[in-house]
Amino acid sequence: MNQYSSYINSQEWRSKHPIWLRQAHNTCSMLPWLYIGKVKGKHHAYNMHHTHYRNLGREQLWIDVVPLSKFAHDWIIHGILSGFKRPSQQRNYPNMPQRVAHAWCRLPLLLKWIAICAIVLLFGISVFL
Repeated sequence: MNQYSSYINSQEWRSKHPIWLRQAHNTCSMLPWLYIGKVKGKHHAYNMHHTHYRNLGREQLWIDVVPLSKFAHDWIIHGILSGFKRPSQQRNYPNMPQRVAHAWCRLPLLLKWIAICAIVLLFGISVFL
C-alpha cells in the first residue's frame, strides 16, 4: 500500500479531480442530489473513490473511480457496507454490497434520477392504498 499512499498524495492524482468532477456534473455518484467539489463558490467535500486498484495511476472515471460525497464515502461505502472496515482491513474488497453500490454509482445520472423518481412514485402510491 506504500505505492498507493504515495500516489494518492501526489499532484498527479489531484490533477485528475477537476476533470472528473466536471464529467460528473459536480454531483455525488451515489446520492446525485448532493453537490461535490466547488459549486457556486462553495466547496462541498468529496472523495474520488477507487472501486478497485487494478489500474492505479491509469484510472478512468466510472470504471476505476467514482466521485462520492464524504457522507457516501465514509458512512455508506466504508461504513455500513463494509462493517466499518477500510479496504486494507477487509478480506474481500470490494464485498458484494459494495459491488452493488459501485454498480449504482456507475449508472448514468439520468437513469439514476428515473429510478429515484420511480421509487418515490411507487412509495407515494403505496402510502395511499
